[in-house]
Amino acid sequence: MENAIKQQKSYQYQTQCELDNLTKIQYEIELLMQDWYDDDIKLNFTTLSIVEVLANIFEHSFDQTSTEKQDIYLTICKESQLISVMVIDNGRSMPPEILAVMSGDQLQMPDIDVNVTDLPDSGWGLNLVQHATKAVNYNRENDTNYLELVFDTGVDK
Repeated sequence: MENAIKQQKSYQYQTQCELDNLTKIQYEIELLMQDWYDDDIKLNFTTLSIVEVLANIFEHSFDQTSTEKQDIYLTICKESQLISVMVIDNGRSMPPEILAVMSGDQLQMPDIDVNVTDLPDSGWGLNLVQHATKAVNYNRENDTNYLELVFDTGVDK
């Protein structure tokens, strides 16, 4: 992570838009939030949701051939039992149908009682984000995307 800044229960990260950075980001997020959860499953859902959103931004929001600076700013704040994750980037705007899936009515998770080779390779991420979050808020101003994910830890630590 570049430029990790620690404040009281608030963390900020800035990273270049490269898929290779995701493993390190995931590790840093897990390390940061491990004491905020009593339930490892909720912690994993939260971490995977954040990484899924970042991966989608890295892959779909930016022109991979561009030489322009493509940074993503990630701020994670905890108040009481809620975690707010703000993702700010200057990539393409989020398609309305994607936002509708993440913030809309709960979708049915795919049936996983099937042979693993029959499962789809993609399409799970938005469902995961939808099920893991308490709220999803998106705004675009001055060619900048602001995406907020709100998670409920279930405990006030």
